[in-house]
Amino acid sequence: MGLVENNNLPMKKLLFLFILFYFQISQAQIHLGQATKETVYFLEFFLRERPEWDVEKNYYNGELQEVIIEKDDLLYYDLDAVVDVVERFVFQEGRYKKHLEQFPELSLDYLEKKFSEHYAEQKFGSYYLSDDFSEYRKISLVDGLATITTGKISEENFTGEELKKFERLHLSYQQDLKDYRKKKEALWNEYVNLDAHHENFVEKSLPTFASAMVDLIKANFDPHHSFKELKGQFRFRVYAEQDSKFTGCEVEVIQSTIDFVPQKLYNLPLTLPLVMETFEGKEYYRNREAFFDLKFNLTRGKVLARKKRNKVEFIDGENLPADQKSFIEGKMKDLERGKYVINFQYGYINDTPAHFIVPNED
Repeated sequence: MGLVENNNLPMKKLLFLFILFYFQISQAQIHLGQATKETVYFLEFFLRERPEWDVEKNYYNGELQEVIIEKDDLLYYDLDAVVDVVERFVFQEGRYKKHLEQFPELSLDYLEKKFSEHYAEQKFGSYYLSDDFSEYRKISLVDGLATITTGKISEENFTGEELKKFERLHLSYQQDLKDYRKKKEALWNEYVNLDAHHENFVEKSLPTFASAMVDLIKANFDPHHSFKELKGQFRFRVYAEQDSKFTGCEVEVIQSTIDFVPQKLYNLPLTLPLVMETFEGKEYYRNREAFFDLKFNLTRGKVLARKKRNKVEFIDGENLPADQKSFIEGKMKDLERGKYVINFQYGYINDTPAHFIVPNED
């Protein structure tokens, strides 16, 4: 029937593929080591759905040795082909012992190539072993046909030394599989520190981050919910998932003289650079995070002051330090003449000035 690429499968195959899927799911009730009568019962039951398939039974001395089913136009995704297949169920001593799939239209080289592409990690010597190492598959010529033979890994089919080797391979494979799954989970779920992938990212970005925090505090300043003095250190975790620019921000209080937690920065003034990692030939965008430690040293207060033509007169606030008075005077120069209630903040976030005033006419 020839080979057909998956992306060019004829529409007329769709109904057939549904029926084939049903048949393959049903065949899951058939397994190696099963009693011959039970296997034959399920086969006959399932074959009622496919009367067009040719079925042959071979006997020896009154005992069933083999059931052969010839099927047309079967789709094999892993072989990238729609082909005819001869399926053989082999019985010995009242048990289902082996399963053969034979492909008249495929060469042995083609079959081996496709198996290498799809199942290389399962190949040990000339065998392809199942994940639980209970069964093997072998590619070979049987009666001149390219064949996949499936059997049990047991003393009947292998020597004691071979079984010991398979056991060692099994343990190694399980550990490799565990490591592989752990790595894949990390690639999707864990966060990498940006400083480990972009040298001095936090150090270079810290002044920008501190300035953004000053702007946020000023924009949300509320004199009715404030403090007199704050000395504290806070850790900001900013993070982004995969190839997104920014996902969120979290704040941790390292130490603080008062019960205070800064607002989270959601309008981030900087870009979190991407981190890409290659694994098993595939590229992954990693979740990433950065930690910014900010030290707050802030004083807040309120004074009553009068703006005159060429000077500022403080009506109260006699105890204000000279640097704070000088700052307030400088900010009031641009105000109209009049009497003002001045709410102010003075201090630093890290080395970034965090001074501002909020004037209201009295």
